[in-house]
Amino acid sequence: MIKYDPKTRRYWEERKGVEISELSNDSSINSIFKLNQRTGNMEGSYTKSKYTQDIADSFGISIGELAEEMEKRKEILVGLKKKSFEETVSAIQSSLFSQGFGKESSTSEMIER
Repeated sequence: MIKYDPKTRRYWEERKGVEISELSNDSSINSIFKLNQRTGNMEGSYTKSKYTQDIADSFGISIGELAEEMEKRKEILVGLKKKSFEETVSAIQSSLFSQGFGKESSTSEMIER
């Protein structure tokens, strides 16, 4: 998407995902998240997924524990929003992948990394 700032008279390109969907074997499409063009935010919920229970089962956790993990990861990603790409990748790698799925850790500690 090409954006224009009339104050600075500059154009720039922004790339954003516009939708996250599931495709099933019968060719049906289940939209999980969609981009709200007005706010620039993704709207929807992973609970719309037909595979939520399968995901929880594959990690050996309950749907409630999966929901807690998803909220924790959402907080981390929102906190990383204003960091550079390199800082974001580094924080995600050190926070999420080194901690392991479902392990306790401080969200603010992860954002600061």
